[in-house]
Order: sequence, then C-alpha cells, then structure tokens
Amino acid sequence: MKVSHLESRRGRGHHIPARRPWERGPGFLLSSLAMEQALAHYFRHLERAGLNPAPDWCPSRDPDVRPRTDLTLDPIRQVLEFGPGLQISEDTAGGVHSDHATHAMARVLVDRASELSGARLLEIGCGTGVLSVLAARLGARVTATDLDEHALTLAANNARANQVTLDLRCGSLLDPLDSQERFPWIVANLPQKPAPAEGLLPLANWGGPEGDELFQGLFDAVGSHLEENGRVLFFMHSLPHPRFLTRLQQEFDLFPLRWYLRWIERGEFGPLGDIFKERSREGISHLHVEGDEAALVCCIWMARLAQAP
Repeated sequence: MKVSHLESRRGRGHHIPARRPWERGPGFLLSSLAMEQALAHYFRHLERAGLNPAPDWCPSRDPDVRPRTDLTLDPIRQVLEFGPGLQISEDTAGGVHSDHATHAMARVLVDRASELSGARLLEIGCGTGVLSVLAARLGARVTATDLDEHALTLAANNARANQVTLDLRCGSLLDPLDSQERFPWIVANLPQKPAPAEGLLPLANWGGPEGDELFQGLFDAVGSHLEENGRVLFFMHSLPHPRFLTRLQQEFDLFPLRWYLRWIERGEFGPLGDIFKERSREGISHLHVEGDEAALVCCIWMARLAQAP
C-alpha cells in the first residue's frame, strides 16, 4: 500500500512544536502593532483548526484587490514592475488566464530574484506560463507542468515571445516528473474554491468539496521532488478547509510571506456565495467581513521541510 509522505512522518511521532507565545490569550495577537486585524482574525481561524502560528509571522501586505475594477488590460506589466513588461497571450474567454494570485506570486519571485538565478524551478499548474516565463527571465531553469494541453500551448507561445526556454510537460501535478528529479524551488497556484460538485465551478477554479484536494495530492508526494533545504511557494486563500495547513505543519515549516484582501462583489459567485458564507459560519472557511462587504484573506506561503528534532 502506498503511504503518503505526510502520513509516513506522522506515523513516526513527528514533533509538534509547543504552543507559541502569541497564543497566551484571545487579545494577545490582536493587540500586536505588527499584525493587522484582518490577518490576525484569519490566523485565529487557522489556530482553532490546530495550526501553530509562529510569533514572528508578519507577512508583507500587498494592495487589496477588487477584481472588476483593479485589473487593467495589461495587469502583468502594471503589477510586476520588473524591467520591460512581459509579453503574455492569454485566453480569457476560455478561462486560461492570470489573476490576482498570479500577480501576488510574481511579486514574491521578483523579491527572490538573486536566489532564483541559476537555480532549477518547477511550476505546478503553470497555465499560460506567466510565472514560469518570469522565473526564466530572472535566470531560473524552469520545468512546468499542466493538465491542460491548451494552456501548455499558450505557455509555449509566451516562452517564445519572451525569448526564454521552458521545459513544458503535460500531466497532473507531479505525475510528468521522473522519480529522480529534484528541485530547490517548487511553485504552485492551484484551484482551491470548495464546491460540493465539480460542475458548480470551472475546472480551473474547483478544488474539490473542501477546496484542498489538489494541495493534498501535491504535498503527499512533493517531498520526493525537493532538494535538501528546498522550498515550496504556494498561494492559498481562506476558503479551503484549514485542515490542510494544519496537516502540512506536521512535516513542513510554514512561513506566510505576503497577504492581501480579495473583495467579493455582490452576487459574484451566485449560489456558491451562500455556501461560502455558511462554511465561514461553520468555521471550515473564513471570510473577512466589513459592514455588508466580504473578502477572502489571501496569502503566499513558503513551506520548507522541517528538520528532525
């Protein structure tokens, strides 16, 4: 029987750190000048699910997003602020395009340009290849996978337009990799909206009934493809069940690098909007609410294999 990478560590009694100083009482974190209230409330939500936040967690804040008013016709050039703008072709009508999560992850890559230069990088679910092209422009040697052949065609076109080389492979998550391949950097921006059935959301958005299905599949095997001290950068908003991050922390050190609020327009998700609100009331999703408006709390996380005690 195949045992997942996470389950194998859990079976050996992997050390779970003691509760952190910020957990002393309900007002401890919320009173911190270094932590904004919206993020503090989200961390409390994660803590209630069993996550053990570190006292030094203080991610940088990115600009908040209101999708239909903030994204211009050339969002990549606007957001990256990295030399000449990338030339990116997308299929918005077909649902293959970048979004606020892509732009947030791009900022993190630019922040780490010196670390990426000359390094191997794997992107899981590359879509149109925005992040892969950017990483290659920053000097990384990039392998990228996606299940959608149309997306890979767009990624190949974008690589040519930007005069970079990408090793593109078709398949789900880590399936296209050779068992011996290892990377110091792995990047993932995966579908993660929860819905009881696939047909309620486009495949590019659906993360399974609890929103964490693809993340579970990725991290069950990702340790086999990380170099020693390798890191995984991934985007996650506050709709997926918090059990994933709780489980992940049993094996990985977690660091939130950046965060922002992604505001939800009235009626944007149709009937799913009511499902998201109910999930938030039940504590299995989290919505930040101000007046009659609600927002997702969005984070870029870095995961690094924890050292044995």
